Amino acid sequence: MKVFLSRPTNLSKNNQLVINELDIFLRNRSIETVTIGANTFTNDSPLVAVKSEMSNCVGAIILGFPQTYVKKGILKHDTTEECEIINKKLPTPWNQIEAAIAFAFDLPMLIIADNDISGGVFDPGITHNYIHKYDLNTSMWLDEEKFLDPFNKWYQTIIKR
Repeated sequence: MKVFLSRPTNLSKNNQLVINELDIFLRNRSIETVTIGANTFTNDSPLVAVKSEMSNCVGAIILGFPQTYVKKGILKHDTTEECEIINKKLPTPWNQIEAAIAFAFDLPMLIIADNDISGGVFDPGITHNYIHKYDLNTSMWLDEEKFLDPFNKWYQTIIKR
């Protein structure tokens, strides 16, 4: 059974090890992941490829790894809500795009973010999904009950599709 895995294509060494462990975890449950630019390559533009591949999936996992680091910046520049941001970690923008497409397809989503990631799909209440926060520099969370219980509920949903 295919599940769309939204994650950056360029990862730190630690994050790649987490992906490798997650892949083993999922394959042991007969789940094949689809990630454009990582394990799935097409002749289509990225958005067309995401839409096409996701239409054949029974669920989606959105993994919010830190991808951009803002040492010092301004959020909502030139507005009444302007504020300074310092040492902010951001996910790949593709997480937002791919989560929105999964939401539009009404796919069951499992949303997992590094402890330092927030915004958009990683904010509570944006989707009907709980945002699971872990230290994504390690795969230890894959063995924790606080991951396994929600994963198993999500898994039961996708196997019925």
